[in-house]
Amino acid sequence: MGTEAIWSTYGLNQEEYDRKFQYRSKSTIKDRLKKGTRRLLTPCSSPRNLWRFFTNFVPILQWLPKYNWKADIPHDVIGGLTIGVMHVPQGIAYAVLAGVDPVYGLYVSLFPVFFYMLFGTSKHASVGSFSVTAIMCALASDEVMLQHTGMSDDNTVITGSNDTVPSITYVEITTTLAFTTGIIELVAGVLQLEFITAYFSDQLVSGFITGSSVHVAVAQIDDFFGINSPKFHGIGYLFKIIISIIVSHTMNLNTHHNVPIVGEIPTALPKPRLPRFDVIVDCFPYAIGITAVTVAVHISMAKMLAKRLKYHVDPNQELYALGFTTVLSSFFPIFPLCTALARTMVSVEVGIRSQLSAVSSCLLLLAVILMLGPVLNALPMCILAVIIVMSLRSMLEKFAELPKIWPVSKIDFLIWIVAFVTTVALDVMIGLIISVLFALMTLIFRSQWPRWERLVQLSESQPYFDNPKRYIAAGTNSNIRLYRFQSPLLFNNVERFKTNIYNAITDWKKSAPSVVGVLSDIF
Repeated sequence: MGTEAIWSTYGLNQEEYDRKFQYRSKSTIKDRLKKGTRRLLTPCSSPRNLWRFFTNFVPILQWLPKYNWKADIPHDVIGGLTIGVMHVPQGIAYAVLAGVDPVYGLYVSLFPVFFYMLFGTSKHASVGSFSVTAIMCALASDEVMLQHTGMSDDNTVITGSNDTVPSITYVEITTTLAFTTGIIELVAGVLQLEFITAYFSDQLVSGFITGSSVHVAVAQIDDFFGINSPKFHGIGYLFKIIISIIVSHTMNLNTHHNVPIVGEIPTALPKPRLPRFDVIVDCFPYAIGITAVTVAVHISMAKMLAKRLKYHVDPNQELYALGFTTVLSSFFPIFPLCTALARTMVSVEVGIRSQLSAVSSCLLLLAVILMLGPVLNALPMCILAVIIVMSLRSMLEKFAELPKIWPVSKIDFLIWIVAFVTTVALDVMIGLIISVLFALMTLIFRSQWPRWERLVQLSESQPYFDNPKRYIAAGTNSNIRLYRFQSPLLFNNVERFKTNIYNAITDWKKSAPSVVGVLSDIF
């Protein structure tokens, strides 16, 4: 009965077909507006819906009541302390790399970590200071500072008239830069633009980060060797720091040997203050690049770890999490934050179970800021340079990916090389732009000149098809031919498709006049 019903559909025209199977008419613009308005007003329809809407933006309210305190809290406490120990030297070192005082690196390691715990869905992503965004921040701050010309020796900016206005400091620029990146991330979340991260392929991000690490390493030459060089634009840590501080303080290296040290670190939390809204426009172009790197690195790491450890990460919520975290943190003096690759992988290795590990990490950072700041005063700057260079090891190890990429995709290999070379040879921001444009161009080329093959049946008794250039048996079976076109049929390749399939049919007719059918396999 069912078979008869199916076969009875043959011979129907479109109108009869639609009527028989109850065609759903397309919704009008008015219907779509009603549906969208209803969806927006749903949270206000009842207290329960309002609470559900609120918890979607603050995921900690969902997972904390289900938290297994007995089984998970020891792992989170120990793991959080381990990550906190890494935060201290890296935060101080990356603050210097970003062009601000070391204490601001501690703030970046404190406030964003706490706020991300409230809004984030990744259990292992370690937000805070990161070398690549730090050097991008330094380059951007230099450019913004140069736009405020006419600086006098007493740190005031001379306007066109004889009036003076308070100068802008580097930390004010970096804080405003962070605020701007947070706003961009929130707007991207509202517009659900997380799909854009798909264009930042793993090869592009890997090549860019590796190229950026070269700039980071070069920037440490001054402090690493104690020499003056031109600036180029384009848990053993804790043990090393303790030994260095003891030696520096005991031998009084700064006074007797002119060894640069960290200097005074205030032992108090900063008071909240608004960013400098008057420089947002100047910061905006650089904030776009920093946002692109931050989002691409963070979401790719979060997805990778979620897949490996079998839990769910919401990419769109991660945009909100980064946005809220950065905006709220920017009411304190910070610089743009990102997910650090090394710390994130360590968080997996030490067995962190949830975002609650941020509590012990923040408590450790709080203790360092409020009580241990003076201990870090004698820390030599060269040790910070060593910390930065050593932290680049995991990024430079990405060269090992190249032999694996080459046999899989020559184009992806080329994307990695272009991203690396342009970032090293030109500039971090310019390298990012060129890398993205090149990756987009490869998509255009692959759709306009896709791979195609003429396939024949390998066995008369079995439906196996392949390229006759690879299998000798294909030459003896020629009843059915298959044309494989490895791309969607688009306006930019339709002429190529027609030409190729016409030539294929012509050749097949000459070589096998008994061909009875030609199939087209279009991806």
